[in-house]
Amino acid sequence: MEGVKCILFDIEGTVCSIAFVKDTLFPYAIKALPQVLATEWKDPKFAQYRDAFPEEHRKSPGSLQAHVEDLTKRDVKVAYLKNLQGYLWETGYKSGAYGTELFPDVVPQLRQWRDSGFELAIYSSGSIFAQKLLFGHVQVASETAASSSEKKRGRSVEDAEDEANKEHAEPLAKKLAKSDDDEVVEQPQADDDDVKADDSAVLNGEATAGKVFDEQAADKSGSGSDSQQPAGTEDLTHFFEPNWFDTTNAGLKTESTSYSKIAEALKRKPEEVLFLSDNVKEVDAAIKADDFGLMYWQKLLTMVCEGMKSIVVDRPGNAPLADTDEERLDVVASLADIHRKHDGDWPRARISCDCCITPLAGAPGTSNVHYQSLDPMNTVPPSKPQSRPRVSPLLTSMHIFVAMTATTDMNPGCPPSYEEANEGRRSIPIIVQLQQYQPGRLIEDHLMSSGKMSTVKADAISLPHSIAYHEVIKFLHRRVVDRSGMTAPSKDLRFFCRLGLDVEGEQVLLDKGSWKAARSLLRERQDVKLQFMFSIVSVKYTGMEFDSACRLRHTRARLRDYVKVAIASMASVMETFNASATSHPDAIHATIESLQTGFVSKAFDNFTPVSWFGVFLTLFLAAIVYDQLSYWQHKGPLAGDAWKIPFVGPFLESVNPKFSAYHTKWLSGPLSCVSVFHKFVVIAATRDMARKVLNSPMYVKPCVVDVAHKLLRPENWVFLDGKEHVEYRKGLNGLFTRQALENYLPGQEEVYNEYFEDFLRESEAAGEPKPWVYQLREIMCAVSCRTFVGHYMSREQVKRIADDYYLITAALELVNFPIILPFTKTWYGKKCADKVLEAFSNCAAKSKVRMRQKGAQPECIMDRWVMQMIASERYRERIAKGEKVPDEEKPPMLLRNFTDLEISMTVFTFLFASQDATSSACSWMLQIVADRPDIMQKVREEGDRLHPNPNEPISLEILESMQYTRAVVKETLRYRPPVMMVPYLVKKDFPIPEANYVAKKGTMIVPSTWLSLHDPDVYEQPDEFVPERWTIGDAEEKGSKNWLVFGTGPHYCLGQTYATLNLMLMLHKFSASYDWKHTKTPTSEEIKVFATIFPMDDLLLTIRRREGVAAA
Repeated sequence: MEGVKCILFDIEGTVCSIAFVKDTLFPYAIKALPQVLATEWKDPKFAQYRDAFPEEHRKSPGSLQAHVEDLTKRDVKVAYLKNLQGYLWETGYKSGAYGTELFPDVVPQLRQWRDSGFELAIYSSGSIFAQKLLFGHVQVASETAASSSEKKRGRSVEDAEDEANKEHAEPLAKKLAKSDDDEVVEQPQADDDDVKADDSAVLNGEATAGKVFDEQAADKSGSGSDSQQPAGTEDLTHFFEPNWFDTTNAGLKTESTSYSKIAEALKRKPEEVLFLSDNVKEVDAAIKADDFGLMYWQKLLTMVCEGMKSIVVDRPGNAPLADTDEERLDVVASLADIHRKHDGDWPRARISCDCCITPLAGAPGTSNVHYQSLDPMNTVPPSKPQSRPRVSPLLTSMHIFVAMTATTDMNPGCPPSYEEANEGRRSIPIIVQLQQYQPGRLIEDHLMSSGKMSTVKADAISLPHSIAYHEVIKFLHRRVVDRSGMTAPSKDLRFFCRLGLDVEGEQVLLDKGSWKAARSLLRERQDVKLQFMFSIVSVKYTGMEFDSACRLRHTRARLRDYVKVAIASMASVMETFNASATSHPDAIHATIESLQTGFVSKAFDNFTPVSWFGVFLTLFLAAIVYDQLSYWQHKGPLAGDAWKIPFVGPFLESVNPKFSAYHTKWLSGPLSCVSVFHKFVVIAATRDMARKVLNSPMYVKPCVVDVAHKLLRPENWVFLDGKEHVEYRKGLNGLFTRQALENYLPGQEEVYNEYFEDFLRESEAAGEPKPWVYQLREIMCAVSCRTFVGHYMSREQVKRIADDYYLITAALELVNFPIILPFTKTWYGKKCADKVLEAFSNCAAKSKVRMRQKGAQPECIMDRWVMQMIASERYRERIAKGEKVPDEEKPPMLLRNFTDLEISMTVFTFLFASQDATSSACSWMLQIVADRPDIMQKVREEGDRLHPNPNEPISLEILESMQYTRAVVKETLRYRPPVMMVPYLVKKDFPIPEANYVAKKGTMIVPSTWLSLHDPDVYEQPDEFVPERWTIGDAEEKGSKNWLVFGTGPHYCLGQTYATLNLMLMLHKFSASYDWKHTKTPTSEEIKVFATIFPMDDLLLTIRRREGVAAA
């Protein structure tokens, strides 16, 4: 299998039957569960499986059993259920109660592939532990046993059809096949097609496992050695070590990113992996697997193939495949068929073609069209009719081919059956192969009168670099028109072409966008001889009528004449390509003169390297002039540099941004400007200018930065505008009410307690001052995640998300490279953003399941949002039934059901808005309070008075009453505002009469908050830290318009109260139980800009426990 280095297997329906899982493993687990719960409920070994379930389902053995039975009944794919099932199956496997029944062809094929040097891997929704159990106890089948098993289970390909006819007589669990939707994470309730086993059979054990389960065998197994191998089974786990993948370490099986992760873990390119599965959606996802994050155009230019090679394994008993899926995907009935079908190579192009110029099957009095497909990924038997051939660029030898499709319009008078079968259109593939063609000889002489195309030969030739793609198409069209004498070629005759090229194993699809890449490939290998393949030729002619069989035959004859002309034209193009190698130069030069090449070809032929350099230099200088003129035109009267660095502007300065440069720009004028790459940026520095921008939704909309749409997704709610944004926002308002904030408080306090103790141990272990900015980023990420997604995410996941968000933040800096290139900040940011969105989507799916359980109470923002959706859904159902619902039972806000991805994107933006801003604020707050003992003393005095025992939970009422603590937080946000700038995009020309300026559509306009929050007319001593201005001063009243920390207008921050209370809680908890000392450095007061702002020295602290305070 050429090109394949690793084979990735699905399990259920691919290597073992669905019936084995449904009729044996599931019932065994259900029957074993009560005994395990009764004897091992408090056993530490079992506790890890028990505690993974949601808290409300592990209050008692009975509630856990009911939940497990419900999930098993609905065959929900969720990690904690799969892990528990593996634990329960272990007893049955080790006792010999059952062994894994693989299909007869599996083990021999695994041995053959392993001995041939292929790497083998498993990817299943079952846990890795369960996977190893399954392959560690494979039934050893003799030939007789295998034959018996084959008969019993009806697994032979020949018996598949008979088995299907008898399907109604089988138990329901054997009838139902693996659903295409089986990879949906646990859903609130199962649809009909989600139930893949007979509910009663699974729950009551009325299947194979119900007969084999033996409590004594289970007890005996429990005391046996783990290394013991039951008789009659074989351990095949070594075939796959260490390549085990499940939904925990790879992700959902219907998402392409999961297969990208697997390829990366295997250290393989996706196209080097062959994936085998019975699930069409999984196969489609694997085919779309991305190669380490490369974009499509990058793959095209670098000639990197896209996606895993994937095959559908269609076992008897599986869900029937749709006809369209059978046609577009590669399908086999057994693993052995893969070698038989592809002749030992993967892929092998089918070059020899045979076709009749006749209508397709269904036309009266005509024969079937048959051919061998040129598509190595969709090879079909020669006897199988197909309406439209597809051509793949992945040829394994050096060829150029042209693929066209002939289509004719049908007359309404044609026979009904013919018209119905073809929906009024007609596709007639006409296939001819040219090999070792003799130049100067036209191939219509070789067309047989029956209409079949014979094979003709051509010498190996080389491709001149001067031929342009569109010139080939124009020439073909012109030659056919000239020879046919048609008067309206633009309406009657059209060509549809695709070119493909393979040079010594390097493939590229030749179209208008990639012809240049092919020419570059050829320049590097000028000594390579190419063999041209015009493999498929067809013509679209719309002047034909099909009103009778006689007329049809006459039309076929006319069509054959036009095809002769087209093929002759192809021969002329071939002669032109081969002009330098032909033995008939006079005839060839005449053909070249008739070509009448266009401007592009002449340009390539006539320009020398010197003239090319002159053209390039002229164009480059013209571009510089245009760039400067464009800058002046946009700049107008604004403050800013008179000249700009061509193209990039101050990009290099922005790689390491300095606060002093920003501050200078703000002081230069109310409006100033810069131009970076293609983007013109206007900076609104003063309070009035900033407020004008923030309160002008008819002219501007949030854009964050250029690359934000790619990272946050274009459909993200933060990019919504107008009424759509207002409606979406209304549904989120209920997540930040006082009642909701009180509900989130215990979770936040729990995180602070846990992390502060870790901080203490870390500081004591260091024995000297150390930087704490990154740890503060992590703790704020953890607090936000607990508030947003509750316990659906582990601490290890939070740590990974904190790391990912650092790279995401770097990618979303104000000035960055405008496109995503490999190994740039934006590239890493995009990869991390996709992973975080996937993690939050999984949390949303879990929340939807949990909140539908009876008595479930919300613990986080996601729970509360899902609860509102469920309440709205139930209200609508009652109204639809005609029930009169009292007003007091109507939800305060009717919401639609948001998808997991929509919830994920919203939580993603919540975390992006909160994590960096609160990290910045608490870094400055801890530094300032440590440097000001008087402030520390007042904060502690207030805390000791209102909340004397710091180890007891704090209420929201007490927290809100801490006025001085609140003043310290507000002064920190004013003195060192975390978010200094908020980018907006001008969506239509924005007049700003105060500055006599109009911001053009497409301009980025950036209101700044710094000068507003340091306005001496509002804040006395604005550059001093004075918390008292918020308690006994008038800053609250005078600064109402200057307080832009959380923005203003329709996009003001939803979570401003949450952020303030969170920082107050952090300061109170830390000051009440711990002492910290700040080590000052010369750069402590300098500002480092990283999306938000931080102390330049990363905050050097030493932490110890406060005297007189006991550990929690």
